[in-house]
Amino acid sequence: MKVFIVNGSMSYSNLFEKLGYPVVSDPNEADFFCFTGGEDVNPELYGEHCGPHTSFNSRRDESDLGYFHMLGDRPAVGICRGGQFLNVMNGGSMIQHIDPQGYKHLLYDILWGNEYEVTSTHHQMMLPGVKGRVLGVNPDEYYFDSDDEECECIEIVLYDKALCFQPHPEYGDAEDTARLFEKLLDYFLNTE
Repeated sequence: MKVFIVNGSMSYSNLFEKLGYPVVSDPNEADFFCFTGGEDVNPELYGEHCGPHTSFNSRRDESDLGYFHMLGDRPAVGICRGGQFLNVMNGGSMIQHIDPQGYKHLLYDILWGNEYEVTSTHHQMMLPGVKGRVLGVNPDEYYFDSDDEECECIEIVLYDKALCFQPHPEYGDAEDTARLFEKLLDYFLNTE
């Protein structure tokens, strides 16, 4: 399967090539898209006003929206901001600011029941839409929901056509993160 990388650097290309997914420069040739990291997603896309800690780039949002509409029935994978963007495009929303979780932290993989040390730099958290399935959480970090209940920090969400992955498997020192991403990518692309 071939991947088109939206707004990504060479580190994303290297990741996918290493995992055996050829990278194409023409989106029409791709079997799936990867949306990548960057600034926060504009809160207007999920019906909220911009909070004091949120910083977005309207041109980036417009570009990603254009590519999202090109997907058709093809699946998409999102890493960091890309995962947040796909979560929002699938009916989810965001908590606009949480305390940063640290460059490396634990992630509990709900699908297979394993813990991984992941590499991450986000300060926001995905709240899945109705059709979103939570596949990974940070067991050591919590946020409080609207009912003031303590909830684990959500890191991975799966939709029918979107895998939303907040950690950074493309970083050079992210072996565990890349290993988990590879397993999830294989599961996602081969169980549709």
